Amino acid sequence: RTISLVTFENSEVISEFDLQGFFNRVARGEEYSETRLRELLRYNVRPMYEEKGRMGVKFCPCSAVDDPDNFGMRVAVQVDEGPEYQYGAVPPPEIPGFEPEKVEGMYSPKAGAAVNMKLARESQAAIEETMRANGFIRARTQLDVAVDDEAKTVDLDFVVDPGYRYSFDRLVIEGLDILAEPIIR
Repeated sequence: RTISLVTFENSEVISEFDLQGFFNRVARGEEYSETRLRELLRYNVRPMYEEKGRMGVKFCPCSAVDDPDNFGMRVAVQVDEGPEYQYGAVPPPEIPGFEPEKVEGMYSPKAGAAVNMKLARESQAAIEETMRANGFIRARTQLDVAVDDEAKTVDLDFVVDPGYRYSFDRLVIEGLDILAEPIIR
């Protein structure tokens, strides 16, 4: 049987209606099993809570009953939001060739602030984009996340692999007329 409707209970940080509206677009029509439901919740709803600093969010127990309106299943998900986590250690990334002041502006998470994993991922992308703009075309950044459930903190470590630095050599334009060539150059 497939999922026809999912409802959420005990959610305060994110409105139950917002969760239902978002998640039902994802889950409706999926074959129901608790394993599949948990997987959908982990990849679709958990990031919404991680954006709000709720790293310990738990879903279920879940109950599923036949939907009298169709041949699907109505699923009720119990949400345990858990406490809000704070950033612990967030050392500045070590990027060869960049001054520490410039590196500071590339990432946003600061120690002691409320966790927002969306912001952390955006910072990771900003580091890579800045490096590409400075000639490190194949720069890659790995975001190592260490969650301490006892202290309710999240340590971040941006591990940067800059790769080789590329430089522009020359531009050769052929086949243009005398008026178009200066514009292209």
